[in-house]
Amino acid sequence: MTSLKSPDIIGFNRSGQPKERPPNSLLILDDADVGMTFLSIIVGFVIVAAFLMILGISGIMFFNVSRFFNRTVQQIENENRRAESANSETSHAEKRRRALEIVANQPEGTPAHKCRGCGATVDSTAELSADGKVRCNYCNQWTSIYQ
Repeated sequence: MTSLKSPDIIGFNRSGQPKERPPNSLLILDDADVGMTFLSIIVGFVIVAAFLMILGISGIMFFNVSRFFNRTVQQIENENRRAESANSETSHAEKRRRALEIVANQPEGTPAHKCRGCGATVDSTAELSADGKVRCNYCNQWTSIYQ
């Protein structure tokens, strides 16, 4: 076999004879070279397609994980709001109960509550708020029963 030291010899053919470069040619491809080039292009496309699929799947997974995380956070926040509203309703009912007890437990002969705005007597038909204020039926002003 001849070595490839000569610049005109570009390889060997299947029978072992040296393959020489034609005088005006920069590159000569035989059937094996064309087949390898075609195969390398196909392998490149497969690798790029696999990369894009992996990228797409990871994007879908990230989207689903973030959506699941956001739903969980919203559920926790909703549960906290429900607990807070239940506590505020309980405290509201407790304040109203105490105000009604004060009004109901007044002994006989005790002077009735007087409206600070008009001086009228506030009777049992007056509206009572949870924080212990009574609305006058005449001037619609709120007066505290604690003072």
